[in-house]
Amino acid sequence: MRLNKTIILVSIMCLFTFNGCNTFLEEEPQTLVSLEELDENIVESLLVGMYEPLTRSRGRLWESHWGRALILVEEHAVSRLREKNDVANYHFESDPYLFSAGWPTIYESISRANSLLKLLNDDQNLDENYKNEARGEACFIRALDYFQLVRIFGEVPLRIEPVTGPDDANLALSSIEDVYSQIILDMTEAVNYLPEKTDDPGRATKGAAKTALADIFLTLKRYSEARELVKEIIENKNTYGYGILTSLDELYSPTSPTNEEDIFSLKFSRYVGQGSFLAAYGAPLSHPEVAAVRAFEDYGANTNAPLLKNWNDNDLRKALNIYNTATINGQLVDIEMAGDYTHVYGKHRDPGQPEETASGVDYYLYRYADVLLIFAETENLINGPTTEAYDAINKVRRRAYGVDVNTLNTEVDLPAGLSREEFDELIFRERGYEFMNEGKRWFDLKRTGRWATIIPEAGKDLPKSLYWPFPGNEILHNDYID
Repeated sequence: MRLNKTIILVSIMCLFTFNGCNTFLEEEPQTLVSLEELDENIVESLLVGMYEPLTRSRGRLWESHWGRALILVEEHAVSRLREKNDVANYHFESDPYLFSAGWPTIYESISRANSLLKLLNDDQNLDENYKNEARGEACFIRALDYFQLVRIFGEVPLRIEPVTGPDDANLALSSIEDVYSQIILDMTEAVNYLPEKTDDPGRATKGAAKTALADIFLTLKRYSEARELVKEIIENKNTYGYGILTSLDELYSPTSPTNEEDIFSLKFSRYVGQGSFLAAYGAPLSHPEVAAVRAFEDYGANTNAPLLKNWNDNDLRKALNIYNTATINGQLVDIEMAGDYTHVYGKHRDPGQPEETASGVDYYLYRYADVLLIFAETENLINGPTTEAYDAINKVRRRAYGVDVNTLNTEVDLPAGLSREEFDELIFRERGYEFMNEGKRWFDLKRTGRWATIIPEAGKDLPKSLYWPFPGNEILHNDYID
């Protein structure tokens, strides 16, 4: 879904926040939509508005602060900036602004989903099948938002009803168990209601909901349920249409609207105010033109960290993700680092962007590689390193080494005869390579318990807490949080 191509009426958007603008107006303008007159065009605008905070340029979510924070806590990340480097060393309290903008933005998305769900439930006119699809999208987004919140902050306010007044800002924290129960309930509803495919890239589908639900179950160590969900996707390519791309350049293209590996991604465009900041955050100060129109160089990669230290140069993901040289005007030049690290990150590079808010590289939340690696991990944990588990992980590895993904390759495939424990370690390593800078590493470190050994091995301090402090603005406005 390219938001810049969709016109959202301001009068309609007021419904999300205030339950009707006429609360604040003496007379009702002609453009104001009555809650009793819902039609599919209005619902469509409300659906677009529900997604909008997640990709809003300067919304400070995945395209900016949120995405940057999740890069900083990958154990190999280092920042040249003091407060950001404190975060990279897991001193989260050192940066009071870490989530001060992202928190209200993600709750805005939740609020819009809540309002849409209430409107749909109250409506007596629209076709029920159409309403169910819309419910599925709203449930998907709300579950996705809370899945992020609960893994980052732990207990959070669980808002599942529209906010109708200032008193609603005060809401006690819900337990982690209760938040997950709501997430599973919502994502299951999404699985039931969403269509199998969409013609609008960036919109939720049944396959996206099943993949997300599998990820939720993986996090909760409900391995059998996770395995069954991704196994069904793998076995029904004609239904869902997913597959592994052979080209990493195509996978991270700043101009392609979607591809067969894309299960659910946040869509960004090469238009001012409609793109991602991450290209600029990672661009080197010495040669910004190789990555973005402007450089901040907020972080870089310490290649002495165990994950990166022995990374095979033949793995095409290595040059994609980290680099210290670039070809400029036909000449190979060294990138001078502004901080104490050896490489800069490259996955979100977009040298063709017209402005720092206009990188067109989409942000993947789920792609087919997730499906394959979740299956490989859960299959191994349940049944050991079966042929099916090997096949799933080897497809990802073959693409990474530029060979045919469906053909056995002894030079690339994992060695036969691995134990369950050895296979699990290699899946974890593979996830570190495949999803670098895609917001998954911190959660993988936590859910597997490997944070306790990997973080010190990378030369960093162990975190005082695996949950991050609440932003100051939430503490200020919610009397239940201190």
